[in-house]
Amino acid sequence: MNSIWRLAPLLFLLPLLSSCNFFDSKIVQSCEAGLKRKLTSPSGYKRIEITQHESTLSRLEYAAYLADREQRIYGGKPVLTETFLRDFDEGRQKPVLFTLYIDYDEPNTYGTPIRHISKCTYVGNDASNVLEQDVSVDGMSWADLH
Repeated sequence: MNSIWRLAPLLFLLPLLSSCNFFDSKIVQSCEAGLKRKLTSPSGYKRIEITQHESTLSRLEYAAYLADREQRIYGGKPVLTETFLRDFDEGRQKPVLFTLYIDYDEPNTYGTPIRHISKCTYVGNDASNVLEQDVSVDGMSWADLH
């Protein structure tokens, strides 16, 4: 009976730990950080569910992605496209499109939680070292998210 009372404070803390992101992957952390930049009330954000999909890009899809990326970053100059496509052709690049659908609640101006779904995307060889500025949320790059 005495040992149960010793565990009582720990049992109280368990619900608090469920809201922490200790075990989230890097891509989930980056996508949520980008999403929160977009929200009018980031402190009211409450994750409901995240669904993740992965698909390997073809050469044509990868070239289109690189062209769009260089248009946004370098004003359309093909800075690295040729190098990345050469690496793709030689098998050194195997780009994957990672897509996360984030279901979440955010309070409206009256405090009532409203359900939303956002789409977060990232293109890379793996999602283990994603940086926050590398993701796109609802088609908006990191620089576009305020």
